[in-house]
Amino acid sequence: MKLFYLRRTLRIFPASYAYILFVFLASRLGWPTLLPGDLFHAVTYTENYHLHTSWVVGHLWSLSVEEQFYLLWPALIAFFSLRHATLFAFSALLIAPISRLAIATFLPAYRWGIGWWFPTIMDPIATGCLLAIFRNRLEADSFYMSVLRSRWFVLIPCSAFLANMRPDGRRLSMLLLQPFINLALAVTIHRVVIFHKTMLGRFLNLRPVAFIGVLSYSIYLWQQPFLNRSSHSAVCAFPWNLMIWVVAAAGSYAFIERPALAIRKSWNNVSSSDSHCSLAFLISRLGMLDRELLGR
Repeated sequence: MKLFYLRRTLRIFPASYAYILFVFLASRLGWPTLLPGDLFHAVTYTENYHLHTSWVVGHLWSLSVEEQFYLLWPALIAFFSLRHATLFAFSALLIAPISRLAIATFLPAYRWGIGWWFPTIMDPIATGCLLAIFRNRLEADSFYMSVLRSRWFVLIPCSAFLANMRPDGRRLSMLLLQPFINLALAVTIHRVVIFHKTMLGRFLNLRPVAFIGVLSYSIYLWQQPFLNRSSHSAVCAFPWNLMIWVVAAAGSYAFIERPALAIRKSWNNVSSSDSHCSLAFLISRLGMLDRELLGR
């Protein structure tokens, strides 16, 4: 487990703390303006519990949720067992929708925390965990595989897209539609992984698309300073903002991520926690993507 946490640290911390340091130094020069608590919550990965946050660090809420997951899930496997971790994941599928509904109904003053606080947004991650755990069984199940092979499978991601167009904050969405979206994303990703020679699979394996995937973490980190529609700064003016964003992300990858990943790759042993986290990470990122695009 120690190896897992060291690998996660090298993957996440150097690039994120470099971004936070940049934001801090830039704020000392007068741009951007930070609010009280911004740096503390960003550094401690608790941004998802920070109500009044500035734009440049607000997007770190989703990274905070993931880091909270990374602290919990491997520990459950290491100190208890995969069976206990699996029971927790199934419990999360029930607890998260109920938490969202309970807060909306009985604690309306705290509705802002729905979808941000870990107990209310852990079900996308739990869905990914369960898919990673039961992947081999599912691939051996004839009915499940027939669903993935069906020409009508396209209705599943289309239905998830339509469900995502619902008015945000409705009780039906909190309780039923969001879990459905998580499940639809999980099986869609699973289908692409299995049938990687399909048109969509070949597209995702194109070099330019794969390169975007390589830069995705740095792209995520550096999006905020340059994509602020309410800012009149020159660095937020189209198309220069996109150019600066890409350069910043590429620089972050080349000079921070890549050296850290080289050290990480030198540790060849991959723990069971790694295998159960990677797929969960992808599901969780997509499951929270709509909120990230909308911002706070």
